[in-house]
Amino acid sequence: MGVLYDFTGANGSPIPAGLTAISGSAEIQNNKLVGTNGIIASVITGVGVADDTVKLDFNSGGSLQGGAAYSSGVAFRVQDISNYWLVSITPSNGRLRILKFEGGAASVPASYDIPSFSLSATYTIEVTFLGRDISVKLNDVPISALSYTHTNNFLITAVNHGMRIATTIPTFDNLNIGESVATPLSLQFSLVGGVSDVNADILGRVSTTTSTLKIEHADNPAFTDSTLSPLLSVDADLLVKHSLSGLTLSTQYYYRYVDDNVVVAGVFKFKTTTVNSQYSFTIGFGGCARAAVNSVAFGRLKDRNLEFFQSLGDTTYIDSQDVTGVTQKNAWFAWLARSDVRELMDNTAYSYMWDDHDY
Repeated sequence: MGVLYDFTGANGSPIPAGLTAISGSAEIQNNKLVGTNGIIASVITGVGVADDTVKLDFNSGGSLQGGAAYSSGVAFRVQDISNYWLVSITPSNGRLRILKFEGGAASVPASYDIPSFSLSATYTIEVTFLGRDISVKLNDVPISALSYTHTNNFLITAVNHGMRIATTIPTFDNLNIGESVATPLSLQFSLVGGVSDVNADILGRVSTTTSTLKIEHADNPAFTDSTLSPLLSVDADLLVKHSLSGLTLSTQYYYRYVDDNVVVAGVFKFKTTTVNSQYSFTIGFGGCARAAVNSVAFGRLKDRNLEFFQSLGDTTYIDSQDVTGVTQKNAWFAWLARSDVRELMDNTAYSYMWDDHDY
């Protein structure tokens, strides 16, 4: 269940037992925690585990504070004031960001502009970090733009987590360290390739490791007389693969992910091919799909009831010479997790062709 700090107490009370000021200072006012260190940020942490979830209520206090120095939010994997991770809100522009502080220098690997941001509203920030993967929810809604996998093991074993308080104006409440460690598994994307008259290969990416995952498939959306796979393994990139065989030609199939007997996500579909007879079909083509640019094309292609979608290459326009391959994989994962891309991939088979801007 985690450890909850609700900051109930008399005005002027110090930070509760179990929390430590890595820098600066804070106190309780009106049953909220506020900074008392002027314009210098305070970092307050408790002890969790290396792979954890931290949840926090944040209110900017109605003040239009500007600049990165005024960013407040969830600090995690904190080593010291110069080295930690942060997911913060900047009140001047309502931007939610992942920041990495290394040796005192800040970098911003991902950001998201909060729609209709209000200076008077309270926002719940939830950050889950598992290995090199970081995911963020705002008001219990996953933010796909802030699903990030970092390229090294920076502070991957650090266990101090909490909050960063910028100035004396914002208020903080309900800090929960470890609150959602047992959150049900979620699916970032799924696609089907290698489809023939009798075979198909499924590839999906899940939110965390699990030892109880299966894939169920059937020839009807009600999953009557369905088939469950054996237990499937999840690799270091959180990918899961499953090959189907013995299918029936020219048949619409449906599949879904089941973890510990609970359905993880929606229903996905593909159609096996027809052989040894003439038939009409529609294929979609596309290429040069940049990772950060949404497109209505994928939704329109889905509506054409395609036999499959053929990528012509330059997918995500990675143009990276990262010999580790991490940059390329992250770009692919981000593209496949986009809602517009998923709208197509959830409903048809996928075929891919390499071109020079892929990697």
